[in-house]
Formats: sequence, structure tokens, C-alpha cells
Amino acid sequence: MSDRIDFLARLFSAWDFGQLPDSATVSAIRQPDWQESVDATRLLTSPAYHLLRRWHGLPEVPFLGQRNPVIVEDPCLERI
Repeated sequence: MSDRIDFLARLFSAWDFGQLPDSATVSAIRQPDWQESVDATRLLTSPAYHLLRRWHGLPEVPFLGQRNPVIVEDPCLERI
């Protein structure tokens, strides 16, 4: 599990800064066998981490990152 947690931490860091994973990676980390690793990663400042928690049906945890008002108030946000 530690290798998966390390992988996810690196993936989320890149993803949060605009380096999107390829579709095969996204498909792989959405598999049920990744759920425990996702839960254990605990990157509460990462939007990508919270998205993957939602995809896995995990309970919400507090988001400790910054909320950019320009983005949050954008009426097109739901289409992104």
C-alpha cells in the first residue's frame, strides 16, 4: 500500500498543477482495489484527492486548500 500512497501523492500534486493523468491511469485508480489507498493518502489540500474520494464513494473530509473566488464564482464552473 505504501507504493500506491506514494504514487497517488505524486499524481495528485501534478494533477493539481495542471498535469492531467492519461485515461488509463484514471481508469486504473478508479478501480475498487485502489479505494483503501485513496482513503489512506489524506491530501486534504488537494482538489484531485477530493475528486477521487468522491469517485470511490468515500465519506467527505474537510478541504484545507485555497478556494479561488474567481473560479468558485464562475458560472461555467459546473461545465468544467
